[in-house]
Amino acid sequence: MGRRTIMRMNTTKAISLRLILLTVVAAMTLSACSLQAPPPARTRHPAQGQISMKRAAWSEKKPAHYSFEAELMCFCPETVRKPVTFEVKEGVTVATHYADGGEIAAELKELFVKHDSIDKIFAILQDAADRNASDIRTTFDPALGYPLEIAIDYSTQMADEELGLSIRNLRVL
Repeated sequence: MGRRTIMRMNTTKAISLRLILLTVVAAMTLSACSLQAPPPARTRHPAQGQISMKRAAWSEKKPAHYSFEAELMCFCPETVRKPVTFEVKEGVTVATHYADGGEIAAELKELFVKHDSIDKIFAILQDAADRNASDIRTTFDPALGYPLEIAIDYSTQMADEELGLSIRNLRVL
């Protein structure tokens, strides 16, 4: 065997070793990817079951035409905290005014749109559960299932992002 033959054999062995090494590294990389834990399942908020059950009860029993009062619990001006009466017909809010009969200024009406029907209040609760709020406390009307009191704390790490809402005097019209 000549020197050239020995060099070719060493080169062939080196190439073979490199291919084996690359194959092993690729196999380890691929197996590591497949061994990674799947992303954590989205946890269901503890309040979700009650929200869903009461929302279904409300959907089944809700009147076509009703009114109710809502009062925001917040550190905000009295014009926002005053109880407001909403009249809802066929799912559409048809009247909004202060519970004492006073007219709400046009620029303030937009503040009340998010909770101007019981369905929208349930949407607020669902959003809080979907966003995994730190704390959702609610009480519900035993007959119709609509919320009577809502207290949502979206994050215990933040101040003044809480939402409190009191609902009363629901009347079928």
